[in-house]
Amino acid sequence: MTIKQKIKMLMIVSVSSLLLMMLFSAYYSWSSISVQKETAHLQQSNEVMKDFDNRFAVIRAGEQKYLRSPSAKEGEDISAKTSKLLNDVEQVAKKSEATTATYYKKIAENIKDYGDRFATTSNMATQIDYLQRKMMSVSTTIEKQLAKRSNEQDYLRFLRMTRSEYSFYLDPNDDTKKQLLQYSKALLKDLRQSVKTAKEKYDLESALFSYDSYVGSIYDTNQQIEQMVENFENASTSIHEAIKKIEGKSKQQQQEQNEKQEHMNTLLRYLMIIIFLVATSAAITVGFYMLRSIRRSISSLKEGAIKIGSGSLQHRVLPIGNDEMSELAFAFNTMAEKMEHSIREVSLASEQLSSSSYDLLSFSEQTAAQTEDTAVAMQDVAHGAQTQALHLQESTRLLEEMTAAIDHATEASQRMAHESVEAQDAGQAGLHTVTYLKEHSERFTSLSVALIGQINHISERTNEIHSIVHSIQEIARSTDLLALNAAIESARAGEAGRGFSVVASEVRKLAERSKNEAKRIQKLIASISTQMKELTTETVQFEKQSIDQNHSVEMTELVFQTVSNCISSIHERNQIVQQAMNNAQQANHTLAHNLLEVSAIAQQSAASSEQVNASSQKQKNDVQHMNEAAHNLQSLATVLRNEVNTYE
Repeated sequence: MTIKQKIKMLMIVSVSSLLLMMLFSAYYSWSSISVQKETAHLQQSNEVMKDFDNRFAVIRAGEQKYLRSPSAKEGEDISAKTSKLLNDVEQVAKKSEATTATYYKKIAENIKDYGDRFATTSNMATQIDYLQRKMMSVSTTIEKQLAKRSNEQDYLRFLRMTRSEYSFYLDPNDDTKKQLLQYSKALLKDLRQSVKTAKEKYDLESALFSYDSYVGSIYDTNQQIEQMVENFENASTSIHEAIKKIEGKSKQQQQEQNEKQEHMNTLLRYLMIIIFLVATSAAITVGFYMLRSIRRSISSLKEGAIKIGSGSLQHRVLPIGNDEMSELAFAFNTMAEKMEHSIREVSLASEQLSSSSYDLLSFSEQTAAQTEDTAVAMQDVAHGAQTQALHLQESTRLLEEMTAAIDHATEASQRMAHESVEAQDAGQAGLHTVTYLKEHSERFTSLSVALIGQINHISERTNEIHSIVHSIQEIARSTDLLALNAAIESARAGEAGRGFSVVASEVRKLAERSKNEAKRIQKLIASISTQMKELTTETVQFEKQSIDQNHSVEMTELVFQTVSNCISSIHERNQIVQQAMNNAQQANHTLAHNLLEVSAIAQQSAASSEQVNASSQKQKNDVQHMNEAAHNLQSLATVLRNEVNTYE
């Protein structure tokens, strides 16, 4: 796997973990909003039920007032309120769930039944009011007739009946009815005895019979109204029970929703923590593996470059892995092989050049001696010419050997120049690869800095969660204290506060549970904070190792630059050697030409001694020039051999 692929994998792991955490955070926010909406809906439902209960209580209060003192306006107001309440309950039932809608429909049926019964009761109350007015009219008629007769005993019985009538109006029960009818019959009996005229007796009897009929009708109607009132109580009880059931159902749903949300929050928190730990571990593992691999490869290249720079050309770098560093190692080994081959060729050429220069120097010295002998012993020209001819043949042979050696050295120098150019190109390629590696190392360092920033950001988020948990603990303690105060107040209230005491106990349990869960979350956050500190320490160490890696890459680049400079220096010196070889070759050609001239002069020496002397002098100059060239060539060969000997 290449370094680029490793970095890409590290980035994919980091980005994927961040995306997962963002998705879980979005889902957590969405679920919280849904729960809040559901809770608001349940609270609104509770408020609606309380409003229905209060409105029905107002209707019942108006009903009691109406039954005590019936009036058409009051009855119409109660009927309108009942119809409005029924319509509102039906509208809420249509919008509610199936289970809750059943209770709402039952409430609507009870309210409708109540409205119908109240309408009937209202009619009965109107009828009672009408009958009471008729009774009062009959009573007034009887009173007028008794007043005309001036019978105190009859009038006294009438007053007793009137007083009993008021009692009957206030409470038309069996006793008041029986007492009123007894007074009416007693009055009728007395009137039958005291009244003399038939018409007056008939009028009084008809009035009292009507009076008794009204009493019976009022009594019967009042009994029906009392039965209706009992039905009202039953309907009211049914409505209250349905409202209580809906409130209980709503509270149960709210509790289930809270428990579900709490379970979901706990699950999401654990999942986010697990994803964070897994992603962080994967990033650290991959980063550590990459850093160790790159450091090992760079150390191997650095060691190889130092050994080759110190002269050990046989050293090779062992490729590790299958990334850019292994490619750099292969390029490094190729460069070392070409450089070793070039140095060997240069060494061989320098040895041949040194041998040829020694031969040339020896030949030049011999030629100089021969020239001196020719100049001194001009008398024996024939003998000298013969001897010179022999020496010229030997010189020609040596000159041919030297020419071959110079040509071979020239060819070796050209090959060495070509291979030094290739080695220089390989060194430039190595420098390019090291530069590419340096860029990737800098990107890797930037990525590690970004990773440290993300880790510090997550640490800050962890501190925020710790603050939120502390707030939850404060709320739980306050709730616990409020529940305790509520329990004390309910205990003071006695039997009336027993239900509130149960609620306070449940609130205390919930507060205690919230406190325990907050402590668990705080412990978990503390553990995460500890791990984040350790992770921060490891990340700082990771950053230091990245800096060391950059330093190693820079050292490798410097070593490659040194090797490239050495190869350039060798190339320049090889060019100097080639120039010297060209000079020697030119001198060799000149010497060959002079030897030909010397041979011609030797053949003509018998004819012209002056020409021999001139040729000898010219040959002497040429030999001196060749001697100087041989000395220069020997010096260059020595320098080249010393330079090559620095490499093994």
